[in-house]
Amino acid sequence: MNLKILLKEIQHDIDLIVLSETCKTKDVSLFNLGDNLIYNEGDINQNNGVIVFVKNGINYKHTIVNIANIKAVEVYMKFNDKSIQITAM
Repeated sequence: MNLKILLKEIQHDIDLIVLSETCKTKDVSLFNLGDNLIYNEGDINQNNGVIVFVKNGINYKHTIVNIANIKAVEVYMKFNDKSIQITAM
């Protein structure tokens, strides 16, 4: 099932999506859901990518952190007046 179709079917307002084990790609627009897209450009193997989508209108910052050979994505955001950090690997 296509991710866009699945998101429409569950009928929930989703603020953040993390996809791990994504294929290595030079064209991240293939994964675009229309929201803010973060891609770690993993280079260990063909399935090392991590993609994070943050809903438009959410105030966030992100960094790519190298931990040994792994590129982790750290997302910092405010949600209901609380600061949240999410680390995706």
